[in-house]
Order: sequence, then structure tokens, then C-alpha cells
Amino acid sequence: MYQDGKGVPQNYTGAMKWYRRAAEQNYATSQFNVGLMYEHGIGVPQNYPEAAKWLGRAAEQGNATAQATLGFLYRAGFGVPENHDEALRLFRLSAEQGSAIGQGHLGIAYAYGEIVPQDYIQAYMWLSLAASRANDHDVEADAIKNLNLVASKMSRAQIAEAQELARRWRPQSPKIARVEQPTTPPIQNPSWLAPPQTGVPLKKFGGTFVVPVEINSAMTLDFTVDSGAADVTVPLDVFSTLRRQGTIADADIIDEQIYKGRDGSTQKTFTFAIRSLEVGNIVVENVRGGVAPLQGSLQLGQSFLERFKSWSIDNTNHILLLEPR
Repeated sequence: MYQDGKGVPQNYTGAMKWYRRAAEQNYATSQFNVGLMYEHGIGVPQNYPEAAKWLGRAAEQGNATAQATLGFLYRAGFGVPENHDEALRLFRLSAEQGSAIGQGHLGIAYAYGEIVPQDYIQAYMWLSLAASRANDHDVEADAIKNLNLVASKMSRAQIAEAQELARRWRPQSPKIARVEQPTTPPIQNPSWLAPPQTGVPLKKFGGTFVVPVEINSAMTLDFTVDSGAADVTVPLDVFSTLRRQGTIADADIIDEQIYKGRDGSTQKTFTFAIRSLEVGNIVVENVRGGVAPLQGSLQLGQSFLERFKSWSIDNTNHILLLEPR
């Protein structure tokens, strides 16, 4: 409920809180959700070992999607030692239960022959099943793309054989995937893996996406991420409210200027020190802020963004990714 925003405001931190409570009571679906949020850094800092732990608990109870996701972590060595045999076992368990994600992973494994001997017939069968059973558009699109690539390398007879195998396939009952915990602490971030990023969900507002930001622990407002703006900018009415609340003092004012409008009217604008900005789980202190005219917009500019080693926007999942220095 918290995660999809239906009935209550979208709140990934709140979602994690309730998912974790249920996960600790051994509910497999909640264990999967906790693992997935740790994997992608949604509502919590990204943490692959923690993701593997919770996905493993769900996988052990037969959750097919958790088995497929955990298999990916073993395939890549994210949070667990890289283990292709374990990845293949988990992909197969998931695929045989009917998970489109597991079927897609297994199909790709057969297509490229990286963790299992290459077999285009098996690849076509599993990818076609994934495409037909996917509930997620991205999963379906990936399966179709890979299916077309495999088909281009097959004869008509091979395609017909793979299609017949797919027609005869039937899902099996959920199977427990016993997951062995590593005896040595896993590497959090292999040398070839980019440093972990914190993901902050974006909200759609009108024709753009905004990110909730708490200013001076006083109010939370929706800002547009604007790398073209030099400073974090707030309209005059927001600045005045913060002044009345006492969260901006005279000592916080850096500079004062006069803004002249097109109609000849004049208005004071200020630059000031923002004591704290909280975005997701990140708090940045002493950020330079600017005051826009009364009808101005809320902009999260360079005075905030430059405090990070890198930042980007995931346009597929609508997440602001921030990499700490």
C-alpha cells in the first residue's frame, strides 16, 4: 500500500518498515520485497549482502521470483560469492514454477552459453514462455528482444521443436531452494562494481518529475532537479514562511539584492544558508539557497548536487540516484 501510493501517500521508507515487520515473521512475499528494496536502494541505502539475505529466506520458502533474483546476484557476484552453478540452479527452480523472470534468465543463459552449454532450442523455449507469461512490460520486452535474436540463429525445424516443447511445458509445484550462507563475509562492492548509490523515488507532478525535500527539518516540499540552477531555489513565500517559523535567522542571510520585474516593480531577493536538506535518507547541511520571485519554482540546483560524487535520474524506474563522495 505504501509502495504503490494507493490510498496513502507514496512512502518507500514506510513501505520498508512494514515489509520488514512481516518479513521477520517469515512471510515470503515480504522477505522478497525487503530483499528487492535493498538490491535497488529504494527506501534504504543499497546493500547487496542484505538483499541476498532476505531474498535467500524467501527463496527457501519456494518464492519463485526471489529465486530468480537471488540467482542474478549469484550470477554477478553481488553481495554473495560469484557462483554460476548456484545461479543456474536457482534460475531453473524459478523457471520450472512459472516465473517469467526466472524463465527469461534461464533462456538467456542457454542463448549465450555462459553458465550452461549453449542450446538455442532450450533458449527459445524458455524465452517464449517468459514473453507469454510476463506481467511486467519490461520483462516481456526483454524476453521478446532476446527471443528474436535467438530465432535469427535457428532453422525452421529447430524453432518448431522449441515451440512444441513450450506447448507441452507445465509449471511445477513450488520447490524449496536451500540457500547456503557464505562462510566468509561477502564483498560488498567488487572492484569492478560502481560504488553504491542511494535511490530516492521521484513523484510525477504535471508534466515533470519532482523529489520530496525536507528543508531545515521544518517543511517538506517537492523540488524539480535542475542542474542548470546554481543554487537550491525557493519562492519568496516559502522563504518568508521559514523566516516566520524561526528556521532561517538573520545570521543565515548571505546576501540581499533587488530584483526588478518587467512591469517596473521591485522586489528583494536573498541568498541564504540552508541548515539542512533531507532527500530520502540523505541529509546535507549548510547548503547555499536562493530566493526566487513570488511565482518562482522550487529547484534543487548545483549547490546541492555538487555535494555528491555523481548523480543521475533513472527514467525507467523514476528514481533520483545519488552517489556520496
